[in-house]
Amino acid sequence: MGVVLRYSGENLPFIPANNEFAMPKPLCLCLLLLVVVVVLVAAEQRLDAQEDCHGYSELILADQPVAFWDFSESKSAKSVSSQAEIAFPGKLMGKVILDQQGPRPTVFPLFDQANKAADFPGGKDYFQVEDPGEKSPLDFDVGDSITLEAWVFPRVIGNQQYVSVISKGRTGNAGFEKENLNYALRLKGDSQVALINFLFRSRDASSNSVDASKQSVAPKFHRWTSSAGFPVESGWHHIAVTYSFGVVGSLRAYLDGQAIDGAWDMEGDSGASPHVDNDQVWIGSGQPNHTAAFQGWLDEIAVYRKPLAADRIASHYRCSTTPSSTWVAASDLTDDHVRVQLFDGLMDRTWGFTLDKPTLEFDIPTMAISQLPKKYNERGVIEDRQLPVLAQSYLKRSMPGGKVSILLRSKNATRLWIDGKQIASQPFLTTNGDGHEAVPEMPVPPRANLAPISQGHREN
Repeated sequence: MGVVLRYSGENLPFIPANNEFAMPKPLCLCLLLLVVVVVLVAAEQRLDAQEDCHGYSELILADQPVAFWDFSESKSAKSVSSQAEIAFPGKLMGKVILDQQGPRPTVFPLFDQANKAADFPGGKDYFQVEDPGEKSPLDFDVGDSITLEAWVFPRVIGNQQYVSVISKGRTGNAGFEKENLNYALRLKGDSQVALINFLFRSRDASSNSVDASKQSVAPKFHRWTSSAGFPVESGWHHIAVTYSFGVVGSLRAYLDGQAIDGAWDMEGDSGASPHVDNDQVWIGSGQPNHTAAFQGWLDEIAVYRKPLAADRIASHYRCSTTPSSTWVAASDLTDDHVRVQLFDGLMDRTWGFTLDKPTLEFDIPTMAISQLPKKYNERGVIEDRQLPVLAQSYLKRSMPGGKVSILLRSKNATRLWIDGKQIASQPFLTTNGDGHEAVPEMPVPPRANLAPISQGHREN
């Protein structure tokens, strides 16, 4: 029987838990401990020769986007540059966090091991891209075709909430009409499922005028939503929408490389002309009050002035879901030690990250871990580990039959697995409030020989 414990937090979890289960006679335990955010089972899949020679950026650029943001800048960057023919740098607003883990092998073999993404906390945290002027590559009018694509990893989306990935207009900037939306690629929350959403606002089709003062009919919204989606916080997903403005029935949408159906509502698929002006493009938010702010990670956002073909969109996604090679096999363990693996610099507050090779691997005599080993640089100087850190601990034991109780204690998120089945977990740590709430009572240890739980920790 094999056990896996996954934990997220500054302090490592302790094993004991009140989950009772019947064990068959010989029992093989593989205990997996995880510090500060944990493991998404990864996979290995070989790339063919062509993919080995070309990175993901080259794959996108081969389809000639007019704008492409890959979020490859370091933490100190103040802007995100477009990698397409014309540079459209994005100005960092708020506290967007760069240098985060993006889609990576082995789960996503089209990317390299150092691929980076941006973490959008939500609220007034987004990127602002200036429109260079009249009839720019970022402006889409009637007769123009557009493709919008992105890699998304939402942390949370409220039910019936719309969050913006990329949009143009509707910023509240002075000098522009209030609801001047040219286009938007968004996600809609539907009972913990994220649906793909496309939105634009039309102008008077008879005059086809960009000047709002000349419009004889009030602009109206046209919205399309997919019928299928993906679970929120389920990891990285690739989304794309293509549309030809003014052409009824032209919208196509794709999730993880596959075409998906959907339906129009509001003013529907009328072929109306979109509102066009020189307002900004926003990435990660879409309204001046930021109620449509994206919370989570974004990567590889591209804009094209053509309807990208289905086979090209499919080529931008590849996922391998076989078990990760980082897991230690029971045959590699002995009864007299515990194997521990550390993985530095993972994604925070999610189990949706991917793993490569461990930063450090070592053996200890017992499952108890009071602190992590120090990290040294190439000069032998102690340096901080890049947080969050995952600690996976494996234990192999033969145990008698009957019922066994395991007490799971941790300060942050934890998962305990036995023989490939998750049997216990703790949620991610959240702040209690403003500091004036009641102090929770300390639980009494279930057995006299167990030490009381540490302050701030939880047990299950």
